[in-house]
Amino acid sequence: MLINNRYQIQKLLGRGGFGQTYLAYDTHCFNHPCVLKEFAPANRTQYAMQKARELFEREARVLYEIDHPQIPKFLAWFVAQERLFLVQEYIAGETYAQLLRERQSQRQAFSEAEVIQWFQDLLPVLEYLHQRQIVHRDISPDNVMRPNASNSRPVLIDFGLVKQTINRIYAYGKASDTASFVGKFGYAPPEQLRMGQCFPSSDLYALGVTALVLLTGQEPQLLMDQETLEWRWQDSVKISTTLARILERMLHDKPKARYQSAAEILADLRPVIPSAQLPRSSPLPPNSSAAARYSPTASQQPVTTHPANCPPTPTTLTSAFIHHCQQELSRRIGPIATFVLEQVLTQSANLTPAELIESLATEIPDLAQAEEFRASLTSELWSSPQFSQSSSNASTNYSKNYSKNFASSVSLPGTKPPINFSSDFLERCQQALVQCIGPVGTLILDDLLMQQTPISPEELVEAIVNEITDPQQARMFWQLMHQP
Repeated sequence: MLINNRYQIQKLLGRGGFGQTYLAYDTHCFNHPCVLKEFAPANRTQYAMQKARELFEREARVLYEIDHPQIPKFLAWFVAQERLFLVQEYIAGETYAQLLRERQSQRQAFSEAEVIQWFQDLLPVLEYLHQRQIVHRDISPDNVMRPNASNSRPVLIDFGLVKQTINRIYAYGKASDTASFVGKFGYAPPEQLRMGQCFPSSDLYALGVTALVLLTGQEPQLLMDQETLEWRWQDSVKISTTLARILERMLHDKPKARYQSAAEILADLRPVIPSAQLPRSSPLPPNSSAAARYSPTASQQPVTTHPANCPPTPTTLTSAFIHHCQQELSRRIGPIATFVLEQVLTQSANLTPAELIESLATEIPDLAQAEEFRASLTSELWSSPQFSQSSSNASTNYSKNYSKNFASSVSLPGTKPPINFSSDFLERCQQALVQCIGPVGTLILDDLLMQQTPISPEELVEAIVNEITDPQQARMFWQLMHQP
């Protein structure tokens, strides 16, 4: 089935009270996989559909502006056959509900160390959202994924913001009791159940419940007193006093009595992190220890402890480590990471790995992500032999070779840029294109360079402008290229 003459449905991923979710291929983007969420408003009069479109567009715009590596990117929305559709980045992996079922089949649950690491990975994501006045509204094991990619952090999916919008559309012109509840019973806090109100502390409540479920392997209803509805989980799992106090505060009935920010929880977690550190990608707790780290807030300095019997501080850059830095930087700032890395290596030819990490971290605009990048790379530098080993191929001159190779990689293999185009000019063109229209901009530049027409830099800029179909993006590119 082809939706909107573009999205080829592959399979049904899920079905709920608000509609259906599909895995689809985007035929306009080389059959790239994506998630297609379908919502069908009950009231389909012309006026109701117009209001639905306005409401949906307003909320979809908020989601579209979210840019975080642990949140699937919202790509587009459209209306087809009197249904509303949302297109989202596809993440291959398993939900924590699925992972917990796998553990339960082995009579296991998640360890305290794993849950602490899980908190470390997810709390900065919530801090990012809450700073932008966005509340998830529907955190549960079903809505947190572990991607298949190795060393990946958990990903937040299925925002309740969309569901609440659809709920209002469903209820438009109907009795109030036709609206569906947004959230999950047992995970949603009292203010969400009783009044439909959500605050940042509401997300922290749901995150705390999810952590309890992972620790105990039991559903929330089994961890409550059935008469008083008070939490009674302490006898179901043995954990440190520090973590127990944190969970109790996260699960307080009154929103004001809970933590008011994710950063507060991260600060209180610090005493238990060094003894509980685990690699984030491990499905089960390994027997070996790892370097302790935490994800501090922007105002805090990173703390890294080195494992016992660790090798001397690595002082030589390896090609593997530089490539890994580029991958991690790309996750946080996008395709521009290639140019940032090249610039840093060109300006400082004798960087140590630690100095490279610090130089790249300062290029990340989001301070929380910069701290996360710094702590993650430092930890991996110590724990991964391929990053810390010296080799004859990995001298400090690698940065010079990288810069030299980068200049020739602007055009496609087998093509030669005109002799009057400097590598700096081509890099500037590519940077401006990516900024204006995204990664596809590199294809436009490569295509023009393949023609090998002996034109001037100004003529190349004009040719690129003519290739950009959106007038506003074309104007933006021209302005960027003519900035002093």
